[in-house]
Amino acid sequence: MGNTQSPASIFCRLLRYFEISFATSTVADKSLAGVVVLFQHNTVKILRGAIKPDDRKAAAKIERAATRAAFGAGDGTDAAPAPTLSEKLTRALTAQRTTALQAVLIERTDVALATLAYGLVSSLWSERYWRANAVGVRTTDMRHTVTQADASIETSRAWQQIEAASEAWKARLPEELDALWPVLLAMPRDELLSLLAFCTAVTVNGIQPRAGEHETDAIAQSVALDMADWWEAATESYLSHVPKAQVLAAVTEGVGAAEAAPLAAMKKGPMVEAAARALAGKRWLPSVLQASATP
Repeated sequence: MGNTQSPASIFCRLLRYFEISFATSTVADKSLAGVVVLFQHNTVKILRGAIKPDDRKAAAKIERAATRAAFGAGDGTDAAPAPTLSEKLTRALTAQRTTALQAVLIERTDVALATLAYGLVSSLWSERYWRANAVGVRTTDMRHTVTQADASIETSRAWQQIEAASEAWKARLPEELDALWPVLLAMPRDELLSLLAFCTAVTVNGIQPRAGEHETDAIAQSVALDMADWWEAATESYLSHVPKAQVLAAVTEGVGAAEAAPLAAMKKGPMVEAAARALAGKRWLPSVLQASATP
């Protein structure tokens, strides 16, 4: 008998196929966005803020302008525009954050189980939670995905910690499927919870094409993820991929204006090397890796 798909599942696939995204601000909603109407079980669901692929850049520009206006309106001055990162660098940085979050989740069975439930519930009732995609609970291992976003991820401490845990579990579990169920059934509860935590952790996907809020922020807060414990601004990890102004800003924020001043007259190569030395051990993080302020 063939697999059947719910209307909600088909609907989600269509959204992904046509690359429909949704605006995060009402400003972009009103100027560019349309609506998607879903009919199911004699009810109508109207999803506002649908953005076509061709309009994404324009919508993002409108949303950034709205954000600047909101922050600058309080004192009558314009807020300085936040430095933007390329999509490639943002994906690489959030891949680092994803891997670190996975490594922490392995040790936090309580939060991992809540994460598992989140994925199951959002999958089961996809007509209600169709936007949820942070947890690939269908045993979608995200380790290949993060290596595509950042080729250097395999040298990170988080990656190595996850790989060590993976090898340890594979050594403990039987190689034949027929033997797996009795082993799991007889496994002590604490060990089974640890296994579930591992299997859930490696499905978490927090990779983003651009900086902003993400579903995984709540999970990261729950495990008190501090990316300064897992990542450092070095030549290849960050500094060589951003303009000189952002290199200077990083040193100013992380070390001080006096230390950043001599770098201003340098060419990009020497500046990056000097900045890497200055930031070593300072626990400076770009905004995309900083803890979210959302409770």
